[in-house]
Amino acid sequence: MKSCKHCHQSIADDALFCLACGQSQVADDEDLLIGKVIAGRYLIREKIGGGGSGTVYLARHVTLQKKMAVKVLHHHLCTDDAAVERFRREATTMASIDNEHIIGVQDFGRADDGRLYLAMELLRGRTLAALLAETSPLPIGRALAIFNQIVDALTEAHDQGYVHRDLRPANLFLTDKRGQADFVKVMDFGLSKLILNELEPGQATVGMNFGDPRYLSPEQAAGEAVDRRTDIYSMAVVLYEMLCGQAPFTGDDVFAVINQHLRVKPSPPSGLNPRLPTAFDDVLL
Repeated sequence: MKSCKHCHQSIADDALFCLACGQSQVADDEDLLIGKVIAGRYLIREKIGGGGSGTVYLARHVTLQKKMAVKVLHHHLCTDDAAVERFRREATTMASIDNEHIIGVQDFGRADDGRLYLAMELLRGRTLAALLAETSPLPIGRALAIFNQIVDALTEAHDQGYVHRDLRPANLFLTDKRGQADFVKVMDFGLSKLILNELEPGQATVGMNFGDPRYLSPEQAAGEAVDRRTDIYSMAVVLYEMLCGQAPFTGDDVFAVINQHLRVKPSPPSGLNPRLPTAFDDVLL
């Protein structure tokens, strides 16, 4: 027996995870999935990304010999009902929307070690957030070309009753496709919601149902029911940032930014970027 590195409970010598706290016993620089085949289909080659909910790997389908991206939910979240539901929702939503600007999902299931996985098309490129960190503001034509593709993707989602609810530059991926640069793929539908005839306020508390307060709609900030207008508001914030070099509301304090969405009128875009025609002020505001 050995002790868990986190909660110090006794665990088996060969245990990869602690049954008491769920924390991995693998060193930070190790990843035992690399080189393994999960679900009998996906050979994990290397880690290419990750975040609070899971790790994304470059994988190869052992039969089709096709390169794919496989996202694996962190082991300690597999017993968290909310995390599992968000992961499942991300998979089912993206799989049900047939649009070339929404990342394609090929498979969803549970690996041999109990973790949930999501197999997706492999994208090469960078997020809009990475582009804006390097080049901002964007030329008007480039910003509108990106924006129009976001609109195309969300129009399809809205027509099927889905609202993304977490639209922001970090969830917008830019790749090259058919010779077109800045080809948009909308990602992370984990917070998406199927809007039925009777809208109900979200059950999550303010501060827990969004990823970045800068792109939050006022109704989300107030904990009210959401519909497609929530995404339209967030799309306008993203376009504002692409054209102006900054989001309309910023700050170090989350609730200060939320308060601005509720009570402050944003500055006219042409005042931040003199190259913008004043017509953009009316449209965006």
